[in-house]
Amino acid sequence: MTFSMGKARGTYPIVLQTNMVHNFDKIADEAEAKEFLMEYNSTAETVWNAYTEASWAYNVNITDHNRQIMLEKNLEMSNHTLQNGLKARQFDPTDFQDPSIKRILKKLSDIERAALSEAELKELTASSQDMETTYSVAKVCKEVSCKALILN
Repeated sequence: MTFSMGKARGTYPIVLQTNMVHNFDKIADEAEAKEFLMEYNSTAETVWNAYTEASWAYNVNITDHNRQIMLEKNLEMSNHTLQNGLKARQFDPTDFQDPSIKRILKKLSDIERAALSEAELKELTASSQDMETTYSVAKVCKEVSCKALILN
């Protein structure tokens, strides 16, 4: 763009800046977001409760069977987090009136470790469980024989 300012004449780039960002491909319906959050809440209660029970069972009775169940529930919980986190990212809460809807959508959008591939998630979970088991179980040896003790 060429313009003249007093005696100076030249070509200068003009930068227009706006703080308004429009997300035309996102959902801006607050009622739909509220409905999504209600559905999320009901499914999350089931999934997270199942994981919590599996985790409790493993922590009070450290066995390979309980470990496997906890791993499965952890994967289910991560899948739930991923699917709902991606759905939460489809909303544009800029003009929403209810601040709690904005806050919850923002929190759900952060999918954390659910973004890992299933193989990476299994590896991370198995490593965490290995460390937990290592520091929760001890072997006491008296001369030749050893006995495993669970430290609860």
